Amino acid sequence: MVRKNQKRHGNRFIYFIGPVDRDVGYVKIGITGKPVEKRLPMIQTGNPHKLEIYGFIEMDLIYEAMLHSVFQPMRMSGEWFRYESILRILIEDVEASFGTGCLWDSQAFWTAFLRVFRSNDYIGKARPQAMASIDSRILAIFPESDGCGGGK
Repeated sequence: MVRKNQKRHGNRFIYFIGPVDRDVGYVKIGITGKPVEKRLPMIQTGNPHKLEIYGFIEMDLIYEAMLHSVFQPMRMSGEWFRYESILRILIEDVEASFGTGCLWDSQAFWTAFLRVFRSNDYIGKARPQAMASIDSRILAIFPESDGCGGGK
C-alpha cells in the first residue's frame, strides 16, 4: 500500500525492497524522490526472483548513506545487502508494527533501529564511531526522543 500523497515537497524515501521469498536472502536499500511503487518494476527487471516492497521511510539522502555504512559488513554489491542477522531483525521488527509495503513512521523506525542495534550490540562492538554519529543525527531530527527507544 502506497499513500497517495507519498511525493510532496520534493521529499525522498529510503526503501527496503527484496524477494517475496525472504529465504532468498538479500534486500536493496535505496532512495527515491518518486513513489516507491514506481521503483519496484525498474528493480525487478533482470532480477530472477519476484520482489516486493518491505517498507519505506521519509528521509534525506544522508540517512541512506548512513544505513549503507552501518550495514557495510553485509553488503553484497552496490545497494544490495544480505538479508540476515541484524538487518533482518530490524526489518521484521518494523514490519510487525507497521506492516509490509507501506510507509513506516520515521521516528518509530529509528527508535527500533537503535533498540535492535543496542540489544544486539552490533554497532557498539564493530563500529562505535558509527553509533555515536547515528545517535547524534537521530536526536537532531527527533529531539523529543531519548535516542534509544524513548520518546514522548
